[in-house]
Amino acid sequence: MEPPDDQQAEASYTFGDRSTSDIVVRLRNEEGRDDWIYCHSKILTEKSRYFSDRLSDKWPTCKILDSRYCVEVICQESDYDHHINLLRLLYVVGSDDDDVPEDHHLCHNVKSALGILCVAKELDCPLVVTACVNYLEAVPWEEGEEEEMLRVVPMIGSEAEPVLARLQPVDQSAVTGIFSSALRFATSSPPLPLCDIKASAQEQIEYMITEDDDAPLLIADEGIKLEVKECVKSLFARFFQCLEEVTSKNGLSLRMVVSDLSWAFQILTKMEMVRDFVVTWVETSEKLVKVVEAMETVAETVEIRVKVTEVTSKVVEAIGYGTVILPTMKRLQVVKLWLPFVRETKPLVDSAGCDKNDDGEEEDKEEGVRCKIDGEIWQALESSFVSIILALPSSDQAEILTEWLSKNGVYPDLTEAFEVWCYRSKVAKRRLVHFLTDPLHLKGSQDLAVYTSFPVSSSDLKTFAIIFVLLLTMMASSSSSVALVWLYHVFLSFRGEDVRKGFLSHVLKEFKSKGINVFIDNEIKRGESVGPVLVGAIRHSRIAVVLLSRNYASSSWCLDELVEIMKCRDEVGQTVMTIFYEVDPSDVRKQTGDFGKAFDETCVGKTEKVKKAWRQALYDVAGIAGYHSSNCGNEADLIIKVASDVMAVLGFTPSKDFDDFVGIGARVTEIKSKLIFQSEKVKVIGILGTPGIGKTTTARVLYNQLSPGFLFSTFLENIRGSYEKPCGNDYRLKLRFQKNLLSQIFNKGDIEVHHLGRAQEMLSDKKVLVVLDEVDNWWQLEEIAKQRGWVGPGSMIIITTEDRKLLKALGLGIDHIYEMKFPTSDESLQIFCQYAFGQKSPDDGFERLAWEVTWLVGDLPLGLRVMGSYLRGMSKDEWIEALPWLRSTLDREIESTLRFSYKSLRDNERILFLHLACMFADFNVVRVDSFKSYFANISLEVNHGLEVLAQKSLIYIENGLLKMHSLLKKMGREIVKKQSTKKPAKPHFLTDTKDIYDALDNDTATGNVLGITLCNTNWEDDKIQINKSAFQGLNNLRFLYFVCKNLCTPEGLDCLPNKLRMLHWDHCPLRIWPSKFSGKFLVELRLLDCKFEMLWDGIKPFPYLKTLDLSYSDNLKKIPDLSKATSLEELDLPECKSLIELTSSIGNATKLRRMDISGCTNIKDFPNVSDSMVELDLSETEIEEVPPWIENLFRLRELNMYGCGELQTISPNISKLENLKLLCLCNYLFAEEDGQDPFDDIFEAIIKWGPDFKRSWVLQSDFDVDYIFPRCLPEKALTSPISLRLSCNFIKTIPDCIRHLSGLIELDIKQCRRQLVALPPLPHSLVSLDAQGCESLKTIDSSSFQINPNICLNFVDCYHLEKKARKLIYTSACKYAILPGEEVPAHFTHRASSGSLTISLTPRPLPSSFRFKACILLSKVQAHPGDTSDDDDEEGENSLTGVSYSVRGKQNGLTVEGGSNQLYMPALDGYREHLYIFEDSFTLHQDFPEAEETTLTELSFVFRVHDETCKVEACGVRLIEANNESAGGEDEDDDDDHYHEYDHDDDSGDEDDDDGDDGEGGEDEDDDHGNTEANNEAEGVESRHDEDEETRSRKRMRLSVARLFE
Repeated sequence: MEPPDDQQAEASYTFGDRSTSDIVVRLRNEEGRDDWIYCHSKILTEKSRYFSDRLSDKWPTCKILDSRYCVEVICQESDYDHHINLLRLLYVVGSDDDDVPEDHHLCHNVKSALGILCVAKELDCPLVVTACVNYLEAVPWEEGEEEEMLRVVPMIGSEAEPVLARLQPVDQSAVTGIFSSALRFATSSPPLPLCDIKASAQEQIEYMITEDDDAPLLIADEGIKLEVKECVKSLFARFFQCLEEVTSKNGLSLRMVVSDLSWAFQILTKMEMVRDFVVTWVETSEKLVKVVEAMETVAETVEIRVKVTEVTSKVVEAIGYGTVILPTMKRLQVVKLWLPFVRETKPLVDSAGCDKNDDGEEEDKEEGVRCKIDGEIWQALESSFVSIILALPSSDQAEILTEWLSKNGVYPDLTEAFEVWCYRSKVAKRRLVHFLTDPLHLKGSQDLAVYTSFPVSSSDLKTFAIIFVLLLTMMASSSSSVALVWLYHVFLSFRGEDVRKGFLSHVLKEFKSKGINVFIDNEIKRGESVGPVLVGAIRHSRIAVVLLSRNYASSSWCLDELVEIMKCRDEVGQTVMTIFYEVDPSDVRKQTGDFGKAFDETCVGKTEKVKKAWRQALYDVAGIAGYHSSNCGNEADLIIKVASDVMAVLGFTPSKDFDDFVGIGARVTEIKSKLIFQSEKVKVIGILGTPGIGKTTTARVLYNQLSPGFLFSTFLENIRGSYEKPCGNDYRLKLRFQKNLLSQIFNKGDIEVHHLGRAQEMLSDKKVLVVLDEVDNWWQLEEIAKQRGWVGPGSMIIITTEDRKLLKALGLGIDHIYEMKFPTSDESLQIFCQYAFGQKSPDDGFERLAWEVTWLVGDLPLGLRVMGSYLRGMSKDEWIEALPWLRSTLDREIESTLRFSYKSLRDNERILFLHLACMFADFNVVRVDSFKSYFANISLEVNHGLEVLAQKSLIYIENGLLKMHSLLKKMGREIVKKQSTKKPAKPHFLTDTKDIYDALDNDTATGNVLGITLCNTNWEDDKIQINKSAFQGLNNLRFLYFVCKNLCTPEGLDCLPNKLRMLHWDHCPLRIWPSKFSGKFLVELRLLDCKFEMLWDGIKPFPYLKTLDLSYSDNLKKIPDLSKATSLEELDLPECKSLIELTSSIGNATKLRRMDISGCTNIKDFPNVSDSMVELDLSETEIEEVPPWIENLFRLRELNMYGCGELQTISPNISKLENLKLLCLCNYLFAEEDGQDPFDDIFEAIIKWGPDFKRSWVLQSDFDVDYIFPRCLPEKALTSPISLRLSCNFIKTIPDCIRHLSGLIELDIKQCRRQLVALPPLPHSLVSLDAQGCESLKTIDSSSFQINPNICLNFVDCYHLEKKARKLIYTSACKYAILPGEEVPAHFTHRASSGSLTISLTPRPLPSSFRFKACILLSKVQAHPGDTSDDDDEEGENSLTGVSYSVRGKQNGLTVEGGSNQLYMPALDGYREHLYIFEDSFTLHQDFPEAEETTLTELSFVFRVHDETCKVEACGVRLIEANNESAGGEDEDDDDDHYHEYDHDDDSGDEDDDDGDDGEGGEDEDDDHGNTEANNEAEGVESRHDEDEETRSRKRMRLSVARLFE
């Protein structure tokens, strides 16, 4: 059969149909599989570029099988089926990229879709690629498929990016956001169906702060800490409420909140924030114990006791081990309250843990499961009580122990405390007997207290003696001596063959890095038993860490150590910590398993006494809550946890070395935030900044804070100073660098590095913190760049450098670079004073001197430190004597630090650096384009050179401006000075005043001088004369900068150097232009306050001149012809009062962008400038008209015409200037006089438009508003979306043309507050009207905001609004409105005189979704600090205050949450009351989606304002059914067209009664529903008419609703 014709519909093609096919696809693989598939060329060529190429004439083909074309495809066996499915898909995919084929079953699973996707990419089938991507993007994935996605999809290209969207890291601020949200939910009280989700949230929180890579950063984040505090505070608030309301019937809520508190304590422990929790629990203890003991139901009581005991154990443990320090009385209170409580609780829990069935067999019950307490908790409580008791005064110990003995020593077992107390009392007993038998020694209580170490008064002496003798007689045996002096922090007991080479070495390294002094028995010769040296070491160690491993019991030495350790624990209170390393605690306790076998072998040949002692020691040590290696994600985290807990017991505190460093905390926080936002497995941050700015200090603080979370860490300081510069091959340097790095990380000096992969071999599986300080060469980072996996996941690398290029070469973007900023002036003063005075402020009398030195140093922390240290201890006179030296000389330490970067520069960059330092030292900033133009046609690489200087942090380039630090400038001058001394013939600059005078006064040739800078602002100095040939020999002078009023040239000047590129001479005394000066290379000519009347005659070529500045030249009458100044960009002629006219050649300056002729009072004509003009200042001229041709200046952005007294006519063509941003048209020049605002008599309009309203247009004028505003209004403002702000103190209504601004979105008139009386009609597009503070405003046009229900109305402090205007505001549909008011209007049918309101409804089936309009009455309870009624601060006016509401309903007999919302309103000023009105909706059955209809009997509203200075005085609600989303209108008779009101049941029978009541309380709203008071007071005479309308309207609505429900 012949192939189908081209006209045949594609739908007729069927895959594999031999009868219609015209080609064969031969599919085969290397395993011998070979299939022939019949296809259609039209399908394949249209949908696959691969087949299109191979079926084209350019591709050689062979004809087989009935002359049909054959295309051969070779594939792997694993992809065979995917190729076939791909061919099938080509027949079903459409041409639409978003089309998912109906036969998507071909991609029957993710694996199949991935396979087809890879084949489709290979065969270039874009439609199939799209289909597969759509499929993979939409379907769920199994857990194991995500890794396959990450492997395959990135190889496809950008078209497959949607597939990975669900795996991409979110905005990193979400990390803290998710944590905060999960924390809030984890500490909330959700309904029972959501408790599983809450438990999941708690588990996620635990993971995020323990195992997650970001855990150290989260724990250190101050915002997270604040969130945790707030959540725990809220949790305790629920706890307090439960204590008030708890009964035997609702103990469940108390049990649940205590359970949450137990969980919260674990989180606080991880974050080291338990103190507030412990204090609050202790303060609440007495009431809690009374509540629990008063409960009647035994089962309920036991369950609550279990939860309370769990929390108490944690609190008591924190107190007992010194984690939280409490006063003696509080600790005594804890013991006296909780000791009896746990004593009573334990037997109750033990008996309730299980019950017996009818056959007498024990069976677990649900209560039994809930009532079980782990034995470790009882053990921890016992140990903690002992620790607390032993830290109390002796008399209190005696009292507690006496009471315990009277109870026959029941739980908790205080034997340890009793024995220690008795031991301490031995010597005291002898002394006490001595004092009792020798009355001469009873001199008073102080003698006894000192002699016996007991704080006992004379009156208590007899009682104390009786208690003491009683306890001694009860003591079974005396204890041995107690080690009161700790020689070691930790004694480590371990079995060497199990842990010595691995786990133990890491433990010791971590202990050493934390400053923990460890005794380890490596050096002791082992014998048959533990000798006196080892016993002494054990007894003089504060903590014993027992590392129990599989073969621990195989060593009798270890077992003897353990016996001695447990004896010290009992006798002297030594803390014992256990680590179960690859061994089960139960095997240790019971001596079973491999551990038991080893123990049995060791017991062979031992006496029963020894074996019994060993068994007891193992039993006791296994009962101590310890660390289990099997429960930790990795050993590193386990070791870090152990070290942290040891430090806590020892009372170690984090480093405070840098706490006093000014501003360091904020910088470290910013860096941490950048680290948190990074999603990579290995986080990298580069700290960039100029020399001496504090990079190393900042990195050190960061390292100190983060290193406790890393087992392996190192700080490689001053790398650039520790290695010589590479010369050719840097291989040896790299090896040496890696050796140093590894040696410091592993604390070993014998590590050998023979190849560059060694670091990766040793670190790739380890979580490491590395700081590389002062990196200055690529070889130091090259291996990091090559081997991204050279450190393990979770690692952090911090790099400090002055070279931005190195960080870019490493691939670090803006999120991975922190650029150090200079401290502020105040911070600089504080830094300097810390070193100069030892405090953050100067001593009396040194204030001015301190500020001057700080200014000289230029805010560089290094300079501030060096100068402060140098001046410390000097008298004021010595300071004054030192100042001249400080001004002229650079300290050697500062210079040596700054020179590092300079030395690394090439000659090209050094020359540029010295030009900047010497010639532009007195400039705060230099324009980059100007600087570049100075070096045109010179063989310097200026662009690249400036880039290198910026990368080396030697200069800063921002917004086209170039900056250099003052100390770097001083260093540059020092370099030039030294070079000119050593090599006078070398090109240099003159900056020293004496050197300059010598050069100008002598006739010697000085052709090596490139630039001269002379700045002398002391006008009282003697006149300095220079002769007319002073510049004769300065042939190579290119830069001349004179700011010196004392220079005079009696004979003028014959010449100036022709190579000059910059001539800046303020107060130039010349009157005649030098005849021998062509100026053809001049780029910048600035002659401020010069004596010239005219510069030169005729036309001179100035092809490079860009800036001509003759400001304040009073004598200047005419400027020269500038026809050949073809590059001129700026012309500055302000205050040239003698200037009569401008040369017509200005019009030919086609590059002129800026011109300033302000103050040229003789200029009468608008200057004829070219259309290149961008900024034009014509202020204080006599110009009379803005001409129509102004529209030609289409680039113009600013036109200033202040003080143009003759200006009368403004062409309307000015509205056509689309780029205009600032337009100032004023007849008068307003100055601030007698405290009066100079803008009081000016009308200002600000229009903003564009994306986010970032583009702006400003008009300032004192012309008539109705004339100037519509004339200048930009054409685009008539239709584009805009915001408009008006500021004018003399208008009574805003311009009428505003109504025609069809795109007006926001209108701000709050700066029209003084005279504005009325608002005309406004455009319907308006969504925001801000009239805050318009106290004179009275009337509002009724059509102003009746159309847009989303409008926001701000009438704060508009106290003179008339009744009709007020009614218009609160009845209009709007997003919100705020206006002055003293009571809730009757428009709101349900009212209450508080912030909560309950509405009783007739029990009828009602729709569960409601719309309502609410009004809350707000009052100010106190003003903000510094607040005044006349405060015009814009920021204060624009600030917002949060308002929220929550709704509950009684639905089918149950209280159901109706949701809540957070709203915002403008902040209130003053003390007057205001009404805040808003409209919103809520849904009651959102928690029960299966309920289609509900029976509703009650609604409760609660309104809150989130401002401590505001209070909700009253509230009102109007329930509406929003058929057209309107809350009403001005004419309430038409309200039925907009909504139905749902009234409460008290109104249903009062319809007839309402006829005779014309007050707003006509309805029966007296009932108090849910502790709220309905407001029935009448508003007064002027509101009675409105209330009649309101009453009639409500009657009609109730009747309508009643009919509806019938």
